[in-house]
Amino acid sequence: MANDFTLNPDRPVTTKDQDLFGRYPLASQLALRIGGWAGDSALVVGVMGEWGSGKSSFVEFVCQELRQNTENVAIIEFNAWMFTGLHDLLSRFFTTLATQLGSSLPGGKHKELFAKLETIGEGLNIVGFLPGFAPFKMLGALIKGPNKAARELQANLEIAKEHLKATLVEQDKTLVIVIDDIDRLTDDEIRQVFQLVKLTGNFARTVYLLAFDEGAVAAALQSQYGSSFLDKVVQVPVQLPQASATALRDYVFEAIGKVTYAYGFDWPDAVDGDFGGVLRQLYDIWPLRRVRVPRDAIRLANALSVSFPLVKDDVNIADFLLLEMLRIWESDVYGSVASCRRHLVNRDPYSNERDTKSVLQRWLPD
Repeated sequence: MANDFTLNPDRPVTTKDQDLFGRYPLASQLALRIGGWAGDSALVVGVMGEWGSGKSSFVEFVCQELRQNTENVAIIEFNAWMFTGLHDLLSRFFTTLATQLGSSLPGGKHKELFAKLETIGEGLNIVGFLPGFAPFKMLGALIKGPNKAARELQANLEIAKEHLKATLVEQDKTLVIVIDDIDRLTDDEIRQVFQLVKLTGNFARTVYLLAFDEGAVAAALQSQYGSSFLDKVVQVPVQLPQASATALRDYVFEAIGKVTYAYGFDWPDAVDGDFGGVLRQLYDIWPLRRVRVPRDAIRLANALSVSFPLVKDDVNIADFLLLEMLRIWESDVYGSVASCRRHLVNRDPYSNERDTKSVLQRWLPD
């Protein structure tokens, strides 16, 4: 029975029937709005939400809708991780564009475009090491110096941009470039990604679909570009709707239940009985209120799957759940539990109600 539970790797969900928090309708509407973008410059959409709230799943929903209902979209997924500096980021971007476009657009007559993009990617890797080379100057306007390689690269970029526009118009395609997990990058890397987006903003029929924590990204950009830089880049801000309290509570109970049921605890009866009442009380008080986003519930369930089997026959499960929550989200309090045993477990003739209240007040929030 213990093998019935599998650790949750916290991967994004991708289909409508997996939407537990009512976000698919918004994703569907966003896909409808961006699927036919045919402007002469790029449109930048920012999907914003806190860490672990489900941004990647929302982006998957949008892409799922685009693939199912919009034939004229080519989706490019650009992984902004694992680059070493600005020239490497640019090189990887254009190489990815060439590779994925080659498989998205039919026919062989577009080989010149793909070859040109690959040439730019390779050239950026070389020119990035040349003295005095400023990559974003090159993207913004024709470089008049300091070297022939940079000028040739800029010329190739202009040609590729025109080829790309002509190809998308001919195929009646909209290019959607997805960049996820931006908030996991370092501050320098975040700034470089947003510079890339801003300075390739003259790509026609192109939509950038970015996913990030607004606070983390705004802080990284503000330190160098000011408080309004993010607003200048993102034309369509989409705030990820918060999961309702009921939906999140059900998600938490289901995650806990999968663990306890796998190890012989009759979860359905427990939820309807006394244990369910204890859980509901815990959910309305500290610290279970710390479960604010789906990822919190997944972390709790994964932790329980390791610790619960060792003590399942020896503990009160409600007490154990509370201790695990303290261990994960309130480590200082958890470390103090053992030293304050006499205040928490049984009445000590040498303690009094005032002492116990004093201890608890040091722990609990106002």
